[in-house]
Amino acid sequence: MFLAGLRHEIDASMDWLHIDVRITDIVPKESFSGHQPFTKLLVKIKPKIITMRMPLIKPKRGARSVSRSEDTEAMAGSRS
Repeated sequence: MFLAGLRHEIDASMDWLHIDVRITDIVPKESFSGHQPFTKLLVKIKPKIITMRMPLIKPKRGARSVSRSEDTEAMAGSRS
């Protein structure tokens, strides 16, 4: 992750991130610049598109149910 901004803005962002106890030990690497070091990052969120071009895969039918590994192993063993 890269942050750029005024000192108090970056400190506020890091304080907010460190609220999560899983990442409190992350120490940022800092460098200082007289200008903006990178341009604005634009993130676009698009709807999920599945194009596998395979007739047997039918995403409109929905996802398959989750199977346990024991069931998968039993099915694989019965085929051999």
